[in-house]
Amino acid sequence: MDQTTWQGWDQLSPVLRHATFYDTKPGEHFGPLYIQDFQILFVQAGRGEVSNAGQRFDIDTGDLVFFSPNMMHTASSSVDDPVRVIGLHFLFHQADALHINPNLPLIQEEPYTNLRVRLRCPLYPPPPLHSRCGILSPVRQYCESLALSYVSSPQGRRMEKRGLLLLLFHAWYESLLLSDGEAPLAARHRRAVEQAQQMILSDLRAPPDSNELADAVGFSQDYFTRLFKQHTGATVTEFTAQQRLLKARQLLVEGRLNVSEVAHAVGFNDAYYFSRRFSREFGMAPSVFRDQHSLL
Repeated sequence: MDQTTWQGWDQLSPVLRHATFYDTKPGEHFGPLYIQDFQILFVQAGRGEVSNAGQRFDIDTGDLVFFSPNMMHTASSSVDDPVRVIGLHFLFHQADALHINPNLPLIQEEPYTNLRVRLRCPLYPPPPLHSRCGILSPVRQYCESLALSYVSSPQGRRMEKRGLLLLLFHAWYESLLLSDGEAPLAARHRRAVEQAQQMILSDLRAPPDSNELADAVGFSQDYFTRLFKQHTGATVTEFTAQQRLLKARQLLVEGRLNVSEVAHAVGFNDAYYFSRRFSREFGMAPSVFRDQHSLL
């Protein structure tokens, strides 16, 4: 499919219907399942397998899966490295909300037999069922922002959610253009990078450096740093900083810690420096973000 011909932008008026963060259990299986609207799953961590509209593929950290209404799909999570996902249910057309039956569940185990009309996807050709967007891609940032917006205000901030959906679609499209023709990383190299990512995420307050990570996965430091950059699009230092800020944003939404405590929890010893980095990344001070998005 030639992604450079993706058309239909001027017809988009998207609506976010539901969003969630979900940590699967080791080996957990889902399906067969059907959805009433469109859905995106973004894999924040882990790996698994998906069958979608008759196609089967493995999923890894940084992957995006696109589901269409009333198409059978299944999913399963790795026993050794269970997936953590963001799930977004949405419509491409605001007018199509009139055709959704509010009395039916978002997801069910049997096909929907009483949907009023076929819901429309104006993008042509349709988005691929499976995309490798990357752990640090803007796609992840917008998926997380949408989920946080929904969790903190399920019925409010509609224009915010619509804007974020449009930005997500554009970032998704850009990732498809960038990945066109790229050779995938060999499986053992990808696993080594994912092991390193998990080591960083497991201790953001004092994460291992690139030399320690290289030793842990059995590569020289120079070779490992090249692999890491190829797979994630970022250096170890950049990846660690980004993950600290993303974790900080999650903690601020949860609302149990103040800004200084959040900074310390994710490895920033200087709360002022943390505030500057957070503001530069997300466009507002962490105190303001907490006031606007905290669940408490």
